Amino acid sequence: MSDDGWRAWAALVATTGLGRAGLRAVAVKLDEQRRGAADLLGAPSESLIGLDLKPDVAAAASGSLAAPPEMATHLDGVAIITPDDEGYPHERLRSGAALPVILWVRGDPSLMSSPSLGISGSRASSAAAIELAAEIAMAAAREGVTVVTGGAAGVDSAAHRAAIDAGGTAVVVLAEGLGSSWFDPDDSVTVISEFPPGTPWMPRQAMQRNETIAALSDAVVVVACDVTGGSWAQGRLCLKKGVPLLVPGLPVDMAPGNLALLNERAGKAKDRIAVAFEPDDPEAPLRHLRAFRDAPESALGPTEQMTLLG
Repeated sequence: MSDDGWRAWAALVATTGLGRAGLRAVAVKLDEQRRGAADLLGAPSESLIGLDLKPDVAAAASGSLAAPPEMATHLDGVAIITPDDEGYPHERLRSGAALPVILWVRGDPSLMSSPSLGISGSRASSAAAIELAAEIAMAAAREGVTVVTGGAAGVDSAAHRAAIDAGGTAVVVLAEGLGSSWFDPDDSVTVISEFPPGTPWMPRQAMQRNETIAALSDAVVVVACDVTGGSWAQGRLCLKKGVPLLVPGLPVDMAPGNLALLNERAGKAKDRIAVAFEPDDPEAPLRHLRAFRDAPESALGPTEQMTLLG
């Protein structure tokens, strides 16, 4: 981690009017220009030309960069990674979802750049849905695909544990700051947060965490959800951001949000991809994931995108 890079990105994060999408846009521009945010520290406001910032935001950023915040205290074994660092998943900046520009990381950061499948679902999911999540995670592990979850009870925990037990790898994205309870000496697990250590869990942060999960995933499976709650929000965010969404055709009384998510796709923009698959076929998400990677623009036809299979 570069201290100057951290201070510069912390200053940009504190800039009024920049926002998460704006920060991602700045990171992409700097990446294209082969510059780091550290280059902006102490530089004149003209150094912000070419970052496509509105004049008022550029002025605010210049002020923030002139007086960046002090280095935050963090836990032993926790790295702070920004786009100025080699370990940051730079290729994920081009995802439809916006990746945070500051990440607190415990574990191997390279897992954030590996082929990945997000798995989400209600904490109160049925036993059948939890078993399906575990089977999908085991299929991912067999193919060398990292499982990305939010670390919550129910579907998230089942998928995470199944991936590890099957010899796979996992990334856990927290809605609170990292703590010592999330230490895992196994290199197969990486735990990350966009919130400083010690930050308590809050509902608003859980929704922010959903976008980080989407940004770190080549596709996201919402195994089971209601028409409210975090997993429902995860699915709708994927649709909005153009992150491929995979949804099993579970009975409506078991997962009422599943069919609703697929119906959200109908009549929307072409980049909103929602794929249904049979719940007795846990290998299906991995087949679709291969298709997305091999031919992202032609992987799915309109029938497959919009129709609940079976």
